[in-house]
Amino acid sequence: MKLYDSEIKVMNVLWERGSLKASEIVKIMQNLTDWNKNTTYTVIKKCVDKGAIERREPGFLCVPIIDKIDVQKRKHKN
Repeated sequence: MKLYDSEIKVMNVLWERGSLKASEIVKIMQNLTDWNKNTTYTVIKKCVDKGAIERREPGFLCVPIIDKIDVQKRKHKN
């Protein structure tokens, strides 16, 4: 699985803090970047579609389901 820089930024938040609601990720990303709410939700959706994040209800809980070490290993292979 290839993750782009924007997707890795979201994944880093989840790897550091654990599972979070999407709304919490939005607030964090607004502080870390200049992203607006829509940008963050778009990146989260891409991560869900790729199988990096599992979306759980209620409350759009984002659970990281890939490991940071695995992503780093794949990035260095390419």
